Amino acid sequence: MKIQGERFLPFPRQAVWDALMDPEVLSRTLPGCQKLERRDETTFEGQLQVAIGPVRGAFRGTLAMSELAPPEGYSMRLDGQGPSGFLKGEGGVELVETEDGGASGTTLRYDLDAQVGGRIAGVGQRLLDSSAKVIAGQGLDGLERQLAARHPTGDSTETPSRSDDALPEAPAAPSQAAFAAAVAQGVARDLIPPHVRLRLAIAVAFALGLALGLWLGGGA
Repeated sequence: MKIQGERFLPFPRQAVWDALMDPEVLSRTLPGCQKLERRDETTFEGQLQVAIGPVRGAFRGTLAMSELAPPEGYSMRLDGQGPSGFLKGEGGVELVETEDGGASGTTLRYDLDAQVGGRIAGVGQRLLDSSAKVIAGQGLDGLERQLAARHPTGDSTETPSRSDDALPEAPAAPSQAAFAAAVAQGVARDLIPPHVRLRLAIAVAFALGLALGLWLGGGA
């Protein structure tokens, strides 16, 4: 499975690099994160409590980085497993100073070749690809929120002190329910044609209206 893409972040490259190296920041982008610690200078260990559809349980994994070139990028190796299967992957992250619509910032590019096994692999390649794309997007949304909290002006090149009371509180990671709903919506947008989505929305609205009417009628 190929997982790749890019995101423009309106923050200095050093600020993005510092955020990617900070387990406290990363833990706030991951719903259900129970632990995320730095084992050594180049390795993170973590545990997630996942509940998205049939994929449930505690997943443990490691992220090992190599060929670090701060603040330009690094290579990485992922290894995770849980009750629904496993994921192994190798790839890299690149940070490029860019401008977007006249605004200066950083383009984060990621490229990962991943292998999945167990029950997770049984959902089908297309659904896996779509889910990976949506989940990556949700994670980058979370990273951007963390950066916005750490650098409210968008132009600071210094990592703010955690003891600075003037800093706004960093947002928490989304709940598992909110994250699962966002993933489901994203996958639906990616896999289901717009005209089909409209018919589904009408059908769901009709069903909910019918159920509400029956409930109100039964309680009358």
